Amino acid sequence: MAIMFFGGLVLAVGGCGFFLSDLNLNSSATSATQVVGGIAFAVGCISFLIGGLTGLVYMLQALFRRHPDV
Repeated sequence: MAIMFFGGLVLAVGGCGFFLSDLNLNSSATSATQVVGGIAFAVGCISFLIGGLTGLVYMLQALFRRHPDV
């Protein structure tokens, strides 16, 4: 869960930087590095969200878990 959360964040930031580093405002052509950067950004965002939701579910599960009387 933590690897998906923090790794997704790093991948999203890196993909965004990779996309923006090759961005040329005077040209309308899309290069392959922009496509790869955009895909990396999208995958990183999805991984970040899945990791965050999984962590939230684990925390709520631990909070509301019933403990048997021993």
